[in-house]
Amino acid sequence: MALGDYYAGLEETEKALDQYHAATNSNPKYYPAFLSAGTTLVTAERPEQAENLFNAALQLEPNKPHPPFNVADFAADAQVHYYLGNIWLERGDLGKARADFDSAIRDISNYALAIYGLGIVSYQEGKLDEALRHLNQVIQLGPREYPNAYFVRGGIRADRGQFTEGLSDLDLAIEIYREQATALDAKAKVDEKNGFTRRAEGERRRKAHIESTLEKALQVKKTVEALKGTGVWPF
Repeated sequence: MALGDYYAGLEETEKALDQYHAATNSNPKYYPAFLSAGTTLVTAERPEQAENLFNAALQLEPNKPHPPFNVADFAADAQVHYYLGNIWLERGDLGKARADFDSAIRDISNYALAIYGLGIVSYQEGKLDEALRHLNQVIQLGPREYPNAYFVRGGIRADRGQFTEGLSDLDLAIEIYREQATALDAKAKVDEKNGFTRRAEGERRRKAHIESTLEKALQVKKTVEALKGTGVWPF
């Protein structure tokens, strides 16, 4: 498992999967290996295979344990439901996505990523007030941790003609994206200097993903700035 996690951190998918497979060969009911293999496949953009592993993980523990509860059992289930929710969201099945995000939050009430997922489902369903409630909760849980929540909230506010508030949210999102990209760049440089080349490559890939989202936020901000005061929103 440790070696699998190491390779997963480097985004060396096949090597990571080999180690997780070795773990499940040793113990076919070893829940963490199914979970880690599934998340690795999500990162590799192989959702169908990930879904199979997540469902296999849930089958290992179909019922919650009786007291005394093992918090780790609930955390693992919550993660599985969170990732399944994202898979359904990507496929456009909002009902199933909502069900899995709800299940994750039943296990961990302050699971910010699952709450954000519910916010996106609500947004795509056109339930903007509900989406804003979820996004506000995410921001309260981690004011500097979830820039995507500011990004989406900024878009909703601009959509409602609240351009000043929308721009404030977009500015915060952009600021945090830049901080995260800078931190990853610095970490990659240190790791490369110390000979951890593959780890540095993984950090640069994550930085590139953040920078891609940052560029989208800058484009939206530019549009909102151009429309501020006109009361017109084209999307």
